[in-house]
Amino acid sequence: VLGYNICRWITHLLPPKETIMIELIEGCNWQDRIVVYLLVKHILSDGHSISIWNGDPEEPEIDKSTDMSEIFKASTAADEDVFAIHNNEGKKLGWFYLIYCNGSAIKGAQEPMMVINDHANNAYCNKLYQKLEYGEGLGGH
Repeated sequence: VLGYNICRWITHLLPPKETIMIELIEGCNWQDRIVVYLLVKHILSDGHSISIWNGDPEEPEIDKSTDMSEIFKASTAADEDVFAIHNNEGKKLGWFYLIYCNGSAIKGAQEPMMVINDHANNAYCNKLYQKLEYGEGLGGH
């Protein structure tokens, strides 16, 4: 299970380019950054796009983006985000509700997955959550 110790030395497993991408995620702790990085990486590698809602109910911060850098810069602009996932036809596939610094770095808890407060209960989001929970996409996984 993806845990605190993995997050402490994760940057040693990743190529420098990926470490730089993680550093674009500001406004949260390293445990949250790793989970957000993997979430975005999996969604984009599946050929989908992300819209980020972080407070304005009328308009997303970014809409249906596939640009990892843009997504990371827009994420964590507030204390919480909703990542809406869309397929290449624009159909919404699901969502993840993220709350940053939600206890993931509290001594004793140290559970990086706490950043994901909720997600759509469907096959795609459940499978994606499971991949994140087991650290798929890290190093040789």
